[in-house]
Amino acid sequence: MASPIMIVPGKNVVLNYIARQMDGLGDVAVLGSANDVLWQARQTPPRIVLADVQLDDMSGAELAEILPNFAPQSRILICGQAAPEVASQIRAVGAEYVLLEGSSAEAVRTVYAALDMAPPPTLPSTGELRQGPPAETRSTPATPSRPPKAAPGTGSLPSQGAAAPSAPSAPPKAVSGTGPLPDQGPAARPASPAPATVPAAREAPSAPAPASAEAFGSSGALVMQPQQYQVLLRLLDLVAKEVGAQSVLLIDPAGMVLVQSGALPGVVMELIGPMLATSFSTTSQLARHLQDKNTNATYVHEGDRYDIYAFNISYRVSLLIMFDKRINPGKLGTVWVYAKRAMKQMQQILKL
Repeated sequence: MASPIMIVPGKNVVLNYIARQMDGLGDVAVLGSANDVLWQARQTPPRIVLADVQLDDMSGAELAEILPNFAPQSRILICGQAAPEVASQIRAVGAEYVLLEGSSAEAVRTVYAALDMAPPPTLPSTGELRQGPPAETRSTPATPSRPPKAAPGTGSLPSQGAAAPSAPSAPPKAVSGTGPLPDQGPAARPASPAPATVPAAREAPSAPAPASAEAFGSSGALVMQPQQYQVLLRLLDLVAKEVGAQSVLLIDPAGMVLVQSGALPGVVMELIGPMLATSFSTTSQLARHLQDKNTNATYVHEGDRYDIYAFNISYRVSLLIMFDKRINPGKLGTVWVYAKRAMKQMQQILKL
């Protein structure tokens, strides 16, 4: 199957018009969210992704940052009117920023020119553009927007990696990457989330004795102080609330749980950590072989009942975000955005 053109018009009337014009083409998929793009690109990397600068589940800049991890060869065009710093951010991650200004006809012509395609012979007026119905959200039949259930495996990441799912024949592999979703679950996400901040202190469980463990990729030992434990616990509580997860954990390189927020009934957390630690240990050896010192690795598991996203932070600790799909399935894009933000805070807290 040919790699498609994926259009995510959002509320952009110009992109909605173009989506309606191109919707009948066999290699064009019109999608309703950035998260749908990420899921589908995992199976069928698109030739081109055309997206609005601000979508409901994340910004165009965030999509442009995440997608290359799953589809590194895809051309990404983010269209609209953005502040100069946002436009710079889009270009910094290798995407193209298409400024839409002037009349509606000029804006439509600009997008077609960016696509290296001839525009329709008759271009719409502003009134016609705004009166048109929104483009239908659809996905190509061969690539469902949500992948069939898969056995545990590691997600193909950047290196994080983003979106057309279909059940893989074998568990995916964990690879080196860097780590940051619409809402149908209990926790609603803002379109452009504000930086996460650790809330005011709440009563935390008694802090464990300082834990130390040999790091995957470092010769030093990680020692966690009781004060750090309390701050990290509040941060994990915040991440769980932001992404709608049932459990968020921080584990050491041996897979031992250092900090835990929430739980999954019937799941033995003490067994999950060591299994993931084995995968991360392998990727750390790969990083050493490649002489990559500041590499992170990401693991994605999608099952019948649970979704697990695991992010290794400098091979010293790992962040696990776990979902019970009967309550709220994980959203890849949202998890990525909030996890990346939380990991930066954890690196500061633990001085990694």
